[in-house]
Amino acid sequence: MKIQATKKRGGATFTTRTQRARPRRRGLVLLLVLVAIVLLSLAAYTFAHWMTAELAAASARGDQGQVELLVDSGASLIRSVLTEGAGGRPPSGDLADNPAIFRGVLVRNDADSRLRGRFTVLAAHPASEFVTSGGVRYGLSNESARFNLGHLAAQETAGREMLLKLPGMTEDVADAILDWVDADDM
Repeated sequence: MKIQATKKRGGATFTTRTQRARPRRRGLVLLLVLVAIVLLSLAAYTFAHWMTAELAAASARGDQGQVELLVDSGASLIRSVLTEGAGGRPPSGDLADNPAIFRGVLVRNDADSRLRGRFTVLAAHPASEFVTSGGVRYGLSNESARFNLGHLAAQETAGREMLLKLPGMTEDVADAILDWVDADDM
């Protein structure tokens, strides 16, 4: 809509024109600014949340790396104790239960106790010793002294002879073990 007005002043005629009437937009700019601020705040919060999660993941990975190095230190100690022979062993010479060598070995010292690194070498207990000793034995166990039951079943007569060489083994118990291991139900 165009408006034209004519005025006379001192013998001259002036024509003024006005542009179209603009609709009222009060508060629209304020609303757009508020929406932009909310979206930017949400983006900043999401970014901060992601960075916190990434920091926690990086910290956990660092702790996992420290634990892997502690395990490697324990394996190196076991290797060195086994390769040194009788001369390098402690006076007691007991590798099956020796807390002085295998319990709480300090690898990384720090003033903060949470950052110290230690490892312990635990050995499996026979069932009879487990109850009397409190359930923990610091040391090594000889895995090569154990029987492969699958190998015993494959060699019936040789397997029976090996079982009978064990201290306290009777023929009935040896036959029961071989019967339990073999494939038939007889």
